[in-house]
Amino acid sequence: INPEQLERAKYQITEVIGEAARLTLPQPIGVNLIPRDIASQQAFDARKPRLLAAAVLAAVAPFCVWLAFASAEGWNHDQSEIIRLKQMELSGRRAAIEESRKKAADLAAKTKEIEQIVLNRSNWPAFLGDLQSRVGTLKNTWIEEMHVKYETLPAAPAVDGQPAPAPVVVTKVVISVRFLFAEVPFDVKQYRSQAEKAHIGRLLAVVRTSPYVSSVPENEIIVTDQTMKAADNKTEIRMTPKATLTLVIQKDKAL
Repeated sequence: INPEQLERAKYQITEVIGEAARLTLPQPIGVNLIPRDIASQQAFDARKPRLLAAAVLAAVAPFCVWLAFASAEGWNHDQSEIIRLKQMELSGRRAAIEESRKKAADLAAKTKEIEQIVLNRSNWPAFLGDLQSRVGTLKNTWIEEMHVKYETLPAAPAVDGQPAPAPVVVTKVVISVRFLFAEVPFDVKQYRSQAEKAHIGRLLAVVRTSPYVSSVPENEIIVTDQTMKAADNKTEIRMTPKATLTLVIQKDKAL
């Protein structure tokens, strides 16, 4: 036996002897005679798959977190887009409701105006008869033109949750009245005098006492001086002056 080969192979021989003894002994005892460095290497090699798996899991863990954040970000973006679309839809519906409310208020105002006209149409004959009788008491005074206009005053602000109140419609009758100044000589061109003021004053006094008239605004009284050319196209012929008054009708006697 070569001592050098025996020294090199002694570990392998002990393994063979141990395995042979294991077959004959009832309770064999195993003793690991492998050197410590080799045993450590073998133990490390045995744990290497688990270490590799742990390393892989450690490397994959941030990616999973990133995937979770990316998924959450996508979900949040989708939810915000849904909310934005809902807000647009609600804004459109709110605008439609406001538009419908405005149209309803306009229709209510027009309906109220028509209703007033229908309900108060019987006031017209009585008003015209009253006006004619009052102007008829004035000497050298007659009505030449008459116009009716309806003015809508701004409505009161609407209360939340309640329909807007109907605007108030004011009836105004504009009359043009002519005067004949018998006391002023015909050849006097400047006929603005006390006679004119007296005629207008008497006219205002009779129309203001009418039960149909609430007021006659002073700032809406217009007096027009009118002249015309004679046949020679040189001589000016003075015509009777015309006074335009605005009669504001009582609300309960609207025309």
